[in-house]
Amino acid sequence: MIFKNTQTKIISLVVLTMFLFTICWWSVSYAQGLLPSVAETINRLKSLAKDKTSLASLFGQLNEIADKKIGLDQLVLTKDTLVNLMERLDELATKSGVALSISSVSTSNYVVSLSYKEEFLNIKLAANGSYDNVMRFVRIIESLPQRAVIKNIRIAKSGGVPIPVSGGALPVPSAKNQNVSQDWVADITFDVLGYVNK
Repeated sequence: MIFKNTQTKIISLVVLTMFLFTICWWSVSYAQGLLPSVAETINRLKSLAKDKTSLASLFGQLNEIADKKIGLDQLVLTKDTLVNLMERLDELATKSGVALSISSVSTSNYVVSLSYKEEFLNIKLAANGSYDNVMRFVRIIESLPQRAVIKNIRIAKSGGVPIPVSGGALPVPSAKNQNVSQDWVADITFDVLGYVNK
């Protein structure tokens, strides 16, 4: 009977050892299968974090480009932005201290090459104010971000004889001969090049 108990104990010990070995083997296999997936998950999270940073940078660049595009779009004169230019001229005239009267706006073409014509706007307006303010407004027109080319200026004191000016320097009235603080009128004709008729 002692032999049987010992044999039973040995068999029980072997079965128990095999059972523990199986559990350990299964646990190790499971852990090995799990570890790569944990490492893979960590790598994916790192990649997503980099992608998120890259996307944030990309969105920032896109916003900058959109802001610049909006700025550039305002420089291209079209039917839609023509009203903005007229409002801007009125605002600049007010800031310059002159009263503005726009008499005509028309479009024309000029030939750049045999196969290409470019449209431009021809704007005629009158500016009333002191001589200095009228001349300040003329300089503002010359410095518009759109390509403005002054074609003709006719300047006179209100009720006085006009001084036509085309090319060359504008006459500067002297304090002895003419009163510079009185109202002056400047009839200005200028072209805005690069008009897109769309």
